[in-house]
Amino acid sequence: MVFEHAKFRVDDDFGLCAIAADGGKAANLAKHRTKHVAVLVALFIVEFAVVARYVALYQLRVAYASIRGKKMKDARDHFFLVPGPNADRGELLHHWRRPRTSPATHNERPRAAQMNGFDSFFPSSGTPRNPYRHAGDPRRPRAPQPRQDRVFVVVGTLVCFALFVLWQGLPAGPQPTAGGARSLDTQAAAAAAALSGNGGGGVRSPRLKGAAPALSFKVMTFNLRFAGGNDGWNSWRYRKDHVADIINRYHPVLLGTQEGLRDQLAELAGLLKHPYARFGVEREENGEFEQIFFDTTVLEKLAGGDFWLSETPDEPGTKGWDAACVRLVTWGKFRVRATRQELFFFNTQLDHVGPDSRAQGSRLLWRRIRELAGDAPLFLVGDFNTYRHTDTYSYFTKDAEGPRLREAWPEAQTKIGSVSFTYHGWAGVDNDGERGAQVAANHIDWIFYRPQMRVVSTEVITEARDGRYPSDHYPIQAEFLFPSAADLPPPSA
Repeated sequence: MVFEHAKFRVDDDFGLCAIAADGGKAANLAKHRTKHVAVLVALFIVEFAVVARYVALYQLRVAYASIRGKKMKDARDHFFLVPGPNADRGELLHHWRRPRTSPATHNERPRAAQMNGFDSFFPSSGTPRNPYRHAGDPRRPRAPQPRQDRVFVVVGTLVCFALFVLWQGLPAGPQPTAGGARSLDTQAAAAAAALSGNGGGGVRSPRLKGAAPALSFKVMTFNLRFAGGNDGWNSWRYRKDHVADIINRYHPVLLGTQEGLRDQLAELAGLLKHPYARFGVEREENGEFEQIFFDTTVLEKLAGGDFWLSETPDEPGTKGWDAACVRLVTWGKFRVRATRQELFFFNTQLDHVGPDSRAQGSRLLWRRIRELAGDAPLFLVGDFNTYRHTDTYSYFTKDAEGPRLREAWPEAQTKIGSVSFTYHGWAGVDNDGERGAQVAANHIDWIFYRPQMRVVSTEVITEARDGRYPSDHYPIQAEFLFPSAADLPPPSA
């Protein structure tokens, strides 16, 4: 994997991802390119307006000089001064061009005072009382060019040239994703996309003095809603393209799906544009999967497996405690190709009916996490079918032994998607429960992570097409920044 020299620096005070440039080519300058282009275009428009005004004034001066000069030099053939009061005012009277013996037909021409109004448009050193007295005289007074125009033209040209040179030296940066997707607009995302070239792959930068090498990529949890229900308008055949489009545009490196059926998941995999691999078994025969998708260009799978949330977790298809359904956990161990860092990913769905099943299942899940992952970086995602104020949530974040987990939404620097519920039952953002409800208070789809990592942004994806949502749950994506490799446990042999 080839990438430019850009460095991530973690700010411990604010938790922000800053990026230091190397040789003017670092990807963090990419976002400034648009601003420079906008300023450049604006200056060109102003410059064009000034030059156009200057040219227009010049043409008017030429026209005025022509009127005063070329046409007036033969004024004796067209005009003559008549005696009397009019002559005292220097007023010209038009004479139809006939033999000089013919009587004059007097049509009053504009007075000198009126001509002075036109003449004042071009300031001169003292407008003569009779504006025609200098007709045909090459030494007649001329309007000086306004100095401010000259200064603005010169300065504006120099500024535009300087910005053009700067613009040519800036990197192109990441291209916008198809379909006008929001992209989580953070510095880490822009840099990662620019360096990896795939818009979603995780990359680590070389070490910079005062900066820690870092790895950044995206994680998503997506309850697909199984394809066998009597959903009518919301059936899978109408939703599958939208589901695939979301995954293609957001491009998570790790994706945990819930409730997918065998044929449904195979159909979805065929619609994905990125090189994903997937694994995971069904809960029971002809049942649902908690499958894991991972980008093979970023990660390599080292190990993986499944266990059931029951009193006999290694016996397939077993139902535990007071659960209404068989519940399963699928996990994987991965190595980042670019950095050789290792991490774990766990994907599950807790029971929606039995509280004892959720409580006991959470404890079983945590014991297996400790056995499999130890203190290594990990993600735990899924549909937990319970809210933040419950014992299940508190267990993972407060009560569990060892390094406890954090949830991405409350910890993220950037939050997108201000909804109270992540399960909306096809009602979407118009759900009656959303009215007056606290944002994120009723999330049941979560992304947990180890405190070694820093969450940069989290988004609840609430988009719909023609009033149809991709699922009865909103997908959630979070972007993470990994610490220095020196601070992580050593990789296994």
